[in-house]
Amino acid sequence: MRGLVLAGSILLAACTPTSANPATAPTTPPTTTTVQAPQTTSVAAAAQPPTTSSSTTTTTEVPVFRAEIETVTAEELGSSWRPGCPIGAEDVRRLELSHWTMEGQTATGLLDVHADVAAEIVAVFESLFELRFPIERMAPVDVYDADDDLSMAANNTSGLNCRPIAGTNSWSQHAYGLAIDLNPVQN
Repeated sequence: MRGLVLAGSILLAACTPTSANPATAPTTPPTTTTVQAPQTTSVAAAAQPPTTSSSTTTTTEVPVFRAEIETVTAEELGSSWRPGCPIGAEDVRRLELSHWTMEGQTATGLLDVHADVAAEIVAVFESLFELRFPIERMAPVDVYDADDDLSMAANNTSGLNCRPIAGTNSWSQHAYGLAIDLNPVQN
């Protein structure tokens, strides 16, 4: 059983005994999934008395959450993944997600996660979008040459990073694509 914890950062952790290894878990077949299409709303122009001629209307686009789940290659993962990591590149999915910026605008970001939790992560980020939760930026840690400190200093929301837990030889949950740093400067 897998669970989601959202408390400052989103941490996805295996809730099964330690013998369960995400690297050996069944994976989702390669696909691209579009979660929701854009929506528009027609709004009548400012209250005007009815006339015999046609009325004026304007169309306003309502921000709608959009997400895509895509397969990704080892080459596309760049420095955030390498041979010897606890999961294979084929186990990673790249999420393209709508989010709100700190300035109150909508933007699209990229997040790399384990295939087994990709749909759950989309649902979490859809909830954050509905709440208008602001996210400074969202890019794969490869943009920062897989340097966790640089990514966090930039307040970058990121997931997969094939690295050990600081000061240990044990893999971080990020190495499994099961942890997300969400606005790490604030959290």
